[in-house]
Amino acid sequence: MTNNEPGLADGAQFDLRARLASFWRALRQTLHPSPAAWRGATFGVVAAIVLLALLMAWEMRPWPLGFALWAVLVLGLTAALANLILDVLLPKLPAAYRNVAIGAAVVLGMMVLGGVALPGKLVVGGALVVGASLVGGGAYVLIARPDGFSPGKAAGAIVAGAVILVALALFYRWPGPEVAPATRFAASGASLPPENPAQPGPYDVLTLTYGSGDDRRAVYDTPDLLSRRVDGDPYIANWDGLSGDLRTRYWGFGEDELPLNARVWYPAGDGPFPLVLIVHGNHEMTAPSEAGYAYLGELLASRGMILVSVDENFLNGAWTDRLPFGEDDGLQEENDARGWLLLEHLRLWQDWNADEEHPFGGLVDMGRIALIGHSRGGEAAAVAAALNELPHYPEDARQRFDYGFNIRAVVAIAPADGQYEPAGRPTPLEGPSYLVLQGAYDGDVYYFDGIAQYNRVTLPEGSEAFKAAVYVDRANHGQFNTEWGRSDRGSFPSPGIMNLGPIMDGEAQRDVARLFISAFLEAALNEREEYRVLFEQPGAAAPWLPDVAYRARFDAPGTRYLATFDEDLDVTTGTAPGVTLRGEGLRGWKEDVAPLKASGQDQQSAALRLQWDGGGRYEIALTDGEAGVGAGFKPAPTEALSLSLAAGEEVTDTLDFTIALVDEAGREARLPLSAVAPLPPPIPFDVWKHPLLSERGAQAEPVFQSYLLPLEAFEAETGFDVTALAAIQFIFDRSESGEMWVDDVGWR
Repeated sequence: MTNNEPGLADGAQFDLRARLASFWRALRQTLHPSPAAWRGATFGVVAAIVLLALLMAWEMRPWPLGFALWAVLVLGLTAALANLILDVLLPKLPAAYRNVAIGAAVVLGMMVLGGVALPGKLVVGGALVVGASLVGGGAYVLIARPDGFSPGKAAGAIVAGAVILVALALFYRWPGPEVAPATRFAASGASLPPENPAQPGPYDVLTLTYGSGDDRRAVYDTPDLLSRRVDGDPYIANWDGLSGDLRTRYWGFGEDELPLNARVWYPAGDGPFPLVLIVHGNHEMTAPSEAGYAYLGELLASRGMILVSVDENFLNGAWTDRLPFGEDDGLQEENDARGWLLLEHLRLWQDWNADEEHPFGGLVDMGRIALIGHSRGGEAAAVAAALNELPHYPEDARQRFDYGFNIRAVVAIAPADGQYEPAGRPTPLEGPSYLVLQGAYDGDVYYFDGIAQYNRVTLPEGSEAFKAAVYVDRANHGQFNTEWGRSDRGSFPSPGIMNLGPIMDGEAQRDVARLFISAFLEAALNEREEYRVLFEQPGAAAPWLPDVAYRARFDAPGTRYLATFDEDLDVTTGTAPGVTLRGEGLRGWKEDVAPLKASGQDQQSAALRLQWDGGGRYEIALTDGEAGVGAGFKPAPTEALSLSLAAGEEVTDTLDFTIALVDEAGREARLPLSAVAPLPPPIPFDVWKHPLLSERGAQAEPVFQSYLLPLEAFEAETGFDVTALAAIQFIFDRSESGEMWVDDVGWR
């Protein structure tokens, strides 16, 4: 290349500018917009953006004016910067229109269409700007009637713009495309418990509130019972700056005087009754999120439990947490405080219960406590249970703890995970029973975040505790709370661009919560063992549940595991001593952590990943050729083979294979997986109405389903001796190809 020849970058820049200029000349020659038309187009775009900002501001109460000013600030600063850039690329575009259009693009891209993929932003935002420009330009020309104006062209512009805007409005009102039902997990054949746990119990239900007696909300300003305030300053690091000042101004208190507020539903009776606390997650702080669990309060109180819905709205988000200047990031790392507050509420109830003169004196069974949390509250419930066992606060050992409450159960509804990590490590949890519920159509906690906490729960040997995970098709995030609604992306205009059509009715979704939460608490707090079957074999609950797909996982002490795939990096060794593992004829065989919806996150527990084409097998051998496993890992004829399976993310049809038990003499007992239930494919979903809007596209994640295969169900050869079992084989002879995850293989 000589000095007279332009470089590649220079040539590309020149070509881009030339192409843009050529396109612009052609467009102008076609449309011939007059200065008046440009002026009207500018007014049209301004009007459209102002209308959108006002609609958003209305939902940002109590400071809609502040939000609107923020929007104007962002628009103005961005437009000024963009003007400098576009003045070079499109110098003939009128400056006023250029500034307004780019400001509109920023408002649409950052504020209105946040989370939408770039192609969707270009299509939706471009259509809005073009439609508003045509309507505004045509209308202005008809009104101003400049020299040489064409009424036909002006009317045509108005009609064309109106068509575009009406199409956008219709798209906004459209709930979303129909989605084929996900494959159900076959009914188990297990017997139903004698009583539906979602039905009201024998107790009349009473309700009251408690609070500080000095609150901006009337329900806690004049509560039925007075509580106290607590100092949350050690547990909240970022209640400061402008956003913190505005938060304090709104609530009337700072982080050092947090109120203990709650709504209570309790049975009319002498007690003592189990105590259940439930806490909401992060929603707009001005909304009464704690009121959204009345349906659980009424049910559980009728069944002999006290339900306390804790108010932590003052820890929730507001638009002031997202100011475009300064270093304010709002309360984004507050989940330790949410959990700590639950323990302070338990301390309050302990004091009340010990006071014979108090209305709740002696009415509470402090030996039977459960915590429930939703969204960030779901993580907070686990955090509270973990902090409950510690003598000091992990982030500041100067803060001494002396809680030690008998928390026997934790329920997490669509929980976050990892927003708080004690001492920089994932929250451990040992002791309580644990239940996690997750909707497949969750548009907030997009992936099954709570399964990671499920995998970190350890259950003491010999205890009656258990853990379960239930994944529900067509359930979203918000409808587990009556105040949050069908749209998981909050305020206008997200409800209009999210795929809400496939989501089940809100009351049906809450029926799911009623059944599983009530059954879980009856089993964990009241020792109603008959309700465990609803988690061990969830198909048993089908007559009581909405007709959608479910996936369920279960674990309890006493299961003797041969292989959990977590013990080491050697793919040939099992968990039990003497167990060896090997694959044959497989397309893929490895131990890995299962992913969560292409998020970069994972389930924090290793599992076995198997892939096959045209056959192959995998063997769990109970002997290493020299010595077999100990007697404690041999099955009894009355036991069942327990394992958890999940289809690979790309699987679209059910999978089937043969499980073979081989004794030391080589005799076999066989059972097709489909004799219990074939392995269903993952449940896909997309939060947005159209692929152009989605940053991820339709996604699915491997969700494990627990299987119990009774040994008596296997078809055995003559002489087969299960007490001399030598190997368990997965023989891939029934589905031509497939991919699946395997975990927790053992005897129950």
